[in-house]
Amino acid sequence: MRKYLFLFAALAILSINIVYTQDEKHVILTYEQALRMALQDLLSIMDIDAEIEELQEQRDDLREELRLTHGLDTPPRGTAAYETHNEIIELGRQILNLTLQQEQTRLSRESNLRRAIVSAESYEVSLYVAQANLTLVEENLNRAKIRYDFGLISSGDLRAAQNALALAQLDIYELTHNRNTAMQNLNHMLGEPLYQNTRIDFDLEIFELPEEINFSNLITRTPLIRQHQIEVDRKRDARRAYEGNDRDTIAELREAYERVRLERDQAITTMEASIRRGLNELENLQLNRTSLLVELEDAYLAMEAVLINLELRRATHHDLAQAQLDILRVRQRIESNLDSKWVHSFLLANPSVLP
Repeated sequence: MRKYLFLFAALAILSINIVYTQDEKHVILTYEQALRMALQDLLSIMDIDAEIEELQEQRDDLREELRLTHGLDTPPRGTAAYETHNEIIELGRQILNLTLQQEQTRLSRESNLRRAIVSAESYEVSLYVAQANLTLVEENLNRAKIRYDFGLISSGDLRAAQNALALAQLDIYELTHNRNTAMQNLNHMLGEPLYQNTRIDFDLEIFELPEEINFSNLITRTPLIRQHQIEVDRKRDARRAYEGNDRDTIAELREAYERVRLERDQAITTMEASIRRGLNELENLQLNRTSLLVELEDAYLAMEAVLINLELRRATHHDLAQAQLDILRVRQRIESNLDSKWVHSFLLANPSVLP
C-alpha cells in the first residue's frame, strides 16, 4: 500500500519527481530519499567512518607485519608476535563495535524519521477533518440563528451552537500549530527546506513475525546486544590471557568479566520485555483495525440510508454532510492505525530501538 504525506514548507532536493496537475504541482519525495536526507548530515556517523578507516589501516599494517614474520600460523604465546596477534584481534573488535554503533545510530534515526512522518501526517489529516467539521458546525449555527429568529429554539440552544463553533475554531487553531511544529521537526530531520506541497511516498510494509518467535536469535543479532557481547569476549580473553598467580588480579579479572556478562544478560532481559510489549501493542492495533473496519462499513450503510431518505424528502443535505463527516472520521482513525503499525513493525524488526 502506498501513502503520501503533504508537506507545506519550501524544498530543494535532487532527483525528485514533479507531478503537474491542472492547478498545482506536487513534488514527490520517496521514503528512501527522505531517509538518505535524514542520514546524510549525521555527524556522528561521519566521525565514526573516519575512525573506522584509521583503525582498519592500523590492522592491515599489523597483519602484513605478522604475515611476513610468521606466515598465517598463530604465533606462540609469550612472544612479541603473539602480542601483535592480540592487537589485531582487539582492533577487529574496535572496528566491529564502531560499526555496530553506526548501525544503532542509523536505526535510531530511521525510527525517529518514521515517527516524524507519521506525526506530520496525523496532524495534516486531523486538520482536514477538523476543517470539514468546522464547515458543518457553521451550517448548524446558521440554521440555529434562523430557527431562533422564528422562535423555534431557545437562546440556550443558540448559545450552544455558538459555543460549538468556538470550539471547532479552537480545534483548528491548535491543530494548525501542532501541524506546523511537526512539519518543522520533520524538515529539521531532513536537513533541507522543502517545496510547497511536497509529498512523501512510502510503502506501508508490515513486519511479520513467525508464529514461534525465537527471542534469542531476534535479540542477539541486534547491534546493542552484539556490542555487549564484544565487551564480554574482551573481558573473558583478558582473564584467560593472564598467566600470573596474583589472587587480587585474578579476582579483579573475574569480577570484571562477571560484571559485563551480567550487564549483557540484563540488556537481553530488558529487550525481551520490550519486544513482548511491542507484540501486545501490535496485536491491539490489529484488533482495533478489525473493529474500525466494521465501524466504517456501518458508517457507509448509515450514509446509504440517508441518501434513500433524501430522495424521499425525509432527510436533508445537512444530514448527508454529517454522515459523510462520520465516514471521514472513521477513515482518519484507520489511517492512524495503519501508520502506527508501520512504525511498530519497524521497531519489532529492529528491537534495539524499542522504547
